[in-house]
Amino acid sequence: MAPTEESILRSFLLQKASLRDVLTLAEFSTYFPPSKRSSPLVRHLYRDIQSQRHAICDFILKQINVECRFGENLVARKRAERGHSKTALTGGTEEEADINV
Repeated sequence: MAPTEESILRSFLLQKASLRDVLTLAEFSTYFPPSKRSSPLVRHLYRDIQSQRHAICDFILKQINVECRFGENLVARKRAERGHSKTALTGGTEEEADINV
């Protein structure tokens, strides 16, 4: 089965792993000077980054859904236009007409 637009967008734009799987709090704290690693602000910053990452992923997922609905509507509209064109070419009857698009 061919991949859908939604599956392609999800696989390229959404990350399957959480921040904790990519970078633990202990690893994150190593990016700070030794005197600041035990500060509660480091933990707070880590949680804030997690929250921002989650919010961005939610936004991207909503945009993917909007884009997929737009694509489905576009396809439906084009099919309707083709059906209307076929009917117009046959003089209003329901006969099929050969149209090269």
